[in-house]
Amino acid sequence: RLYGEPMTKGKEGWSFMVSGSVSDLMNIAFIALQDCFPEAWLIKNGHDSGIWSFPETTPRESVIPEVKRIVNRTWDVNGVQIYCPGEFYIVDDTGTKTYI
Repeated sequence: RLYGEPMTKGKEGWSFMVSGSVSDLMNIAFIALQDCFPEAWLIKNGHDSGIWSFPETTPRESVIPEVKRIVNRTWDVNGVQIYCPGEFYIVDDTGTKTYI
């Protein structure tokens, strides 16, 4: 139950639904990524992002397309089809960030 002015309650209720949906999508994607790459580690989980680490023995050529396939898809959210593209980058052992 939300308290306060009707407009504020509506905004807070809507924000709660959106945040919950984003969290659900991230959880589904993270589970799929872990299933696909059991050797990978989730380093940091953000509200709408995740930082993953892959061993050097895992070829980038196999990781990048699979990660994009898992994340960049149309999601069904309460019967509504939503496409949420991800932004991807690689950070190498020198700290250099390369967007892909």
